[in-house]
Amino acid sequence: MNVQLYAYEGTTRYELDLYKEEPIKITLSAEEITDPTQINSTFSRQFRIPATNNNSKFFKYWYTSGVLDFDVTQKVTAEIHVDGIIYTTGQLRLVAAYENNTSDRIDFEVVFLGETKSFSSQVGDGYMNSLDCVDAAHVLSLTFLENSWLEPWDSTTTYVTGDYVWRSAPAYNNPAIGDTWVATTNNTNSEPDLGSSDWSRVTTTQRVGSPVPVRYILADRGYPYGDPDTNGFVDQEPVPGAPNVSEIAVDGSNVSTGGVAGAGTHPDAFTKSTNPLYITQFTPIVQVKYLVDKIFDQTDYTYTDDSVFNDDWFQKLYIDGIATGFPFTPSGDGYSYATTLVQQIPSPQSVPYPYPIIFPTVAQNNANAYNPSTGIYTCPVDGSYTFEAELTGRLDEIVDYIDCRITIAFFKNGAQVGSSIQQQGPGPFFFSFTGSNKLTVTANFNAGDEVQFYITDLTDQGSPTTDGGYITTGSFACTGSPQQIAVNDLLKSDLKIIDWYKSILTKFRLVMVPDIQNPSQFKIQPWKDYIASGETYDWTYKLDHKKDIKMEPLFFDQTADIVFTDQEDIDVTNTYQQDTFGEVYGTRRFVSGNELLSDSKDITTEFAPTPVSQIEGLFQFETDFIIPKLYERGEETVRLHGHLRHDPITPVQRLLFWNGLQRTITVDSGGAPVNVTWYYTDGANTKNSSQAPLLKNGFTRYPRASYVTEIPTVSTTLNLNWRKQYPYYAYPGAPNTIGQQGEDVYQRYWRTYINNIYSPRARKMTAYFNLDSEDMRQLTFDDLIWIKDSYWRIQKVYDAPLGEIATVKVELIKLLNYVGPVGTSSTIFDPADFPDTVDINSGGATNAIYLQQTDRWAQWAVETGNGPAPSE
Repeated sequence: MNVQLYAYEGTTRYELDLYKEEPIKITLSAEEITDPTQINSTFSRQFRIPATNNNSKFFKYWYTSGVLDFDVTQKVTAEIHVDGIIYTTGQLRLVAAYENNTSDRIDFEVVFLGETKSFSSQVGDGYMNSLDCVDAAHVLSLTFLENSWLEPWDSTTTYVTGDYVWRSAPAYNNPAIGDTWVATTNNTNSEPDLGSSDWSRVTTTQRVGSPVPVRYILADRGYPYGDPDTNGFVDQEPVPGAPNVSEIAVDGSNVSTGGVAGAGTHPDAFTKSTNPLYITQFTPIVQVKYLVDKIFDQTDYTYTDDSVFNDDWFQKLYIDGIATGFPFTPSGDGYSYATTLVQQIPSPQSVPYPYPIIFPTVAQNNANAYNPSTGIYTCPVDGSYTFEAELTGRLDEIVDYIDCRITIAFFKNGAQVGSSIQQQGPGPFFFSFTGSNKLTVTANFNAGDEVQFYITDLTDQGSPTTDGGYITTGSFACTGSPQQIAVNDLLKSDLKIIDWYKSILTKFRLVMVPDIQNPSQFKIQPWKDYIASGETYDWTYKLDHKKDIKMEPLFFDQTADIVFTDQEDIDVTNTYQQDTFGEVYGTRRFVSGNELLSDSKDITTEFAPTPVSQIEGLFQFETDFIIPKLYERGEETVRLHGHLRHDPITPVQRLLFWNGLQRTITVDSGGAPVNVTWYYTDGANTKNSSQAPLLKNGFTRYPRASYVTEIPTVSTTLNLNWRKQYPYYAYPGAPNTIGQQGEDVYQRYWRTYINNIYSPRARKMTAYFNLDSEDMRQLTFDDLIWIKDSYWRIQKVYDAPLGEIATVKVELIKLLNYVGPVGTSSTIFDPADFPDTVDINSGGATNAIYLQQTDRWAQWAVETGNGPAPSE
């Protein structure tokens, strides 16, 4: 077999020279598929390649004071092929260089790193707020707010907001986005069913697409307060832009208009029409799948359609959008400022014009709208923008009697926008588009429009006026834009992307495995669903009996205890939990009880739990009105409110399920169920929960997110905590176990794994098998390996040489509860009956051994009644 090693320079592939006597060896380990930061998901031992001219163009080296040195940062995209067929892809890194003066030879020592490390390398050390989320920027309005509460259209959903309707597909022939329906005298019987009077009837309806990946929920995130008076009381103040003070609370005095008897005094409660909640006091949450997709977008990788990120439950997973300690969501702008220094201006005879100029050094990029790699500014929202550019530099003359000429302009989506400006003069010509001569354009742009600066022309009526030149300084700026909510401003500036992503993998015990047919595509699934879901291979006849077969309990590699926990935080409920019980809400302590083990380890994430509870004023009631509390208690009492101040915090990242619009039903002090009505406003218009889209079937509703998929919990509920813990809320007519039904993440995603590795019946086999490159090429960690009388899964393959048949060391883990396909026998014959010496020159270990043992298999089948006699 022939092994080829390829490296890429841009999109061009080159074959590297190898030493044939030093084969590449591959090690595979199942544990690293759960951690994208591990370097050895698929890796080779370090091996040497010759420093030929062919190889040297990839790995630079030099002599300093007579000593060989090299660039330690150098790495290239690489592929390993066996007999012309791709085996794996990854990254080739230079780790050492050797010089042998006797043989006058220089070698490179390189290491091949697999796909998951390449993914981690491409993600890099960036922080969450650096993700390119410009496509989800928006202007927060009442319409956008209400649309964020509604569900994407499907075949069973019908609802109205404003002039938009989601319709039932069977009744309306699967309408597509953009389809319209207009009521006429001829089609009144086909009018969309808008429900009862709960809905606003419209005559022209249009289906719109799914909401952007940002929703707005009710959560108490604190309020601004004035200075305390001499008695230590403070007054709540309105958030910026709000016409009135508003507290997310229920007041007991306005029972006739939606309050609850016995709820206490909250004079600024948003259940009063005089104190509607301002739109910026709603709390944004951002879809996890959207952020995962943005992470993948900045790499060369994708994930398969059957990955967990496409599951319905996962698409309801969100994080909080609180990146600052404000009690409101501030609007920002799309301002940006980027510069460039010396940059070549090519001759118009060598490259086509208009020619784009990139400004790579970014000083300001408020909405991450400017891409310093491409020089393109993407408009986040609709509205008026102002762009400015300055440029200085020099142009070289072609002939002394022709003036050099340069023209610059802005382009929108590939076409000029606004006026161009021009300068000219005898060469060498020093141009200066600065100050009053800078380029400026103000115009209306749509969200998604791409704006870029160009040198548009260096000619005079098509004839070149210069051989080119260079830029000495330049700048590109957006100095005017609409106010907007940039998703980047909702993301953490102190949380690394790779740590956030790793926490998602950890929380749900996900594995991340390169697809065997397409290594740049990952299959990402829970461990419990992935393991033992692949192909089944019988390795009984591959076992090498000349070498030791080691069988040992699996738990010897484990600690005695494991603590599954999330991060502490300072919000009011978590503080109470931590101070009272001494641990983070939802912590699980796994105690093996095995006296042969010692020590403990933590499994944790970057998330903090979010215990939810009744809205302010309803602590003593059973209620559907349950929200997150993302504030800490201050020291002063709020005047007339009867409670300490709610001070805003910057919470540790939260993981939440979108629960949809839920009822506000509360059982009052007299035992009667009450619909709680609450109000919200944009400052110009005020709406309430007794109107569409919040009123449904006579019930007022509110937008909820929590740590469970639904409240009340049911048998299928998923709880985002490691352990189901007593809830901090009381639900109408529900037992005390209301928050404890269903499964927590440990029970659903970790329990099977932990039981498998701690069971006294669990076994790890270390043995040697005769494997070839085809065996290795086909092998994935979800495969089942049948050996003699039981099923196993691959844990680790050590140093399997490519291009040859070899005896390879393999670790396997016994599958305790796996039930094989119907008809699988549990009494396979003893492989010790096979001869230890086989001829492996007949086309690979698999074929060679199989061909020599086929007759023995057939004989065994006849002897045991499990098959026909061998053919004559």
